[in-house]
Amino acid sequence: MNVPVKTSCWMAALVALAGAGIYEDPQVTKGLDYLMSFLPAENLVRRETYFEYGHYYAAQAMWLAGGQRWAKWYPAVRDELVARQRPDGSWANRFTDAKEDDPLVATPWAAAALAIGRAVITRQSDLPGNRCPP
Repeated sequence: MNVPVKTSCWMAALVALAGAGIYEDPQVTKGLDYLMSFLPAENLVRRETYFEYGHYYAAQAMWLAGGQRWAKWYPAVRDELVARQRPDGSWANRFTDAKEDDPLVATPWAAAALAIGRAVITRQSDLPGNRCPP
């Protein structure tokens, strides 16, 4: 996943808009479309920049979007994260500015992104895309 700072900001902004109750808006659609352009795929050249952090916010944004976006996004992210997990169960990458080279930083981000797929750490109902009432 090539996650420049701009992309991480989009992901966090989408989650913030959802937190404010804004689920359907042209900016939300634009942000989700942009995020889908970074869908993990085979043979994709990846930068390590904000890798686990980015996946955490991307998973939240896509889970909140639900539907086909979530159905396409989560399996790809899940498979990519599981493939990058270290033998000891941790995650880390070479990106030092955000301290993701430290498994104590990267592992919680990656594990939380995976947990979102299981609806473990959210306040949402059981089904992806269902939202809490205002």
